[in-house]
Amino acid sequence: MTAYAGGVYGEVTTLELPASGPAAVNHSTAKMPIGAKFRWNGAVYRYVKHSTGTGAIAAVIGAAAYPKALTPAASATAVPVFTVTPDASDSVLGKLPVGVYLGVPTDTYFCCIQIGGKATCKVLGAVEGDVLVGGTADAAFEKISEGSNLTQIPVGKVMEGASSSSLSSAMLMNMDW
Repeated sequence: MTAYAGGVYGEVTTLELPASGPAAVNHSTAKMPIGAKFRWNGAVYRYVKHSTGTGAIAAVIGAAAYPKALTPAASATAVPVFTVTPDASDSVLGKLPVGVYLGVPTDTYFCCIQIGGKATCKVLGAVEGDVLVGGTADAAFEKISEGSNLTQIPVGKVMEGASSSSLSSAMLMNMDW
């Protein structure tokens, strides 16, 4: 397998983003390398293809993005596959999310997910200090209370408790691979 600068999916240095940033990306055809990561305004993002999954689960702002299909490019001319879904049951990595949805992309369109930095995440009943993990609930993260034993790979740390809409600020980690 060919390794590209910044990992097997590569990095993007020339971005095709709307003026309002990565959250507004909703492309019907790929306009950047699929799976490539990039930095914008102090956070790290990845350009991916979105699927509603088997359960036709709609993405929402802050939803966990689970990997549905991952195939790095085997050569410089091969097209990589990096498809994500909010449908936890379709994850090829079990309970491990690979990012956070920034908006509500159209099914089968290309969008950006956040993989590093401070993010807004949908997590039920979170309080400051909780550890963010993936789970079995669609379109949401789960939490492990601060000080408890870790039973899953942590993907973030809650920085402030959840709002009435179950959205919490979190510092993402372990998704930049």
